[in-house]
Amino acid sequence: FYDTENATLQNLLTYPFASTVVVPDCYENWVPSNKEVRYAGFHELSYLRPSYFQPNERRAIEAGVCATGDTVVIRLVAWSANHDIGEAGIGIDLVRHLVAFLASRAKVLISSESELPDDLKRYQYRADASAFHDVLAAARLVIGESATVASESAILGTPAIYVANTSRGYINQLESEYGLVWQCKPTDADGIIGIVDRVLSEPRDVFMSRHRRMLEATVDVPQMVVENLVLP
Repeated sequence: FYDTENATLQNLLTYPFASTVVVPDCYENWVPSNKEVRYAGFHELSYLRPSYFQPNERRAIEAGVCATGDTVVIRLVAWSANHDIGEAGIGIDLVRHLVAFLASRAKVLISSESELPDDLKRYQYRADASAFHDVLAAARLVIGESATVASESAILGTPAIYVANTSRGYINQLESEYGLVWQCKPTDADGIIGIVDRVLSEPRDVFMSRHRRMLEATVDVPQMVVENLVLP
């Protein structure tokens, strides 16, 4: 089960030895044709579809989400995966710019895999990792360097801005077909700010409607696996 096209070495090493390679319909790279199984959906639906996960608002507030206003989550990664070679993301200067822009509009939570500079530590997400999906579901917007977190946010109905130099098939589909994710290059600070402004100006119902349409168009991934791939 995989969905990351630019993990080239990893895929070349593993795909030939797999009996079946299961990828979403939106996957845009090579899969051995005699082993390929595709499904209408996204990897993250296997654990975040409403039938498997129900967000807990109280837990989200305890983890730092604002109870009466908007919260924006910024997700920063360590760039240590094999498919991250040559990649770049938001950058601390842009994080500072975003925090300043959001100061009067939303509470900011920063989830970072690396140490934050002293001036940003007061925004750091400090709650248990197990509450993070509750936080994503309750947030107004997620901005980040992680394609997985951007997809998780969309699956939960929260719009996301994915900031990186490379894309993914699932990010492309969540953007082009459902309008739940936007992709920006790390150098496009004005574009990122413009999308933030536009998203925060839209009623949340707009994105919940898009979220419902996405759920209706996709399959129950675990059910698909059980019915089609589990041997008797």
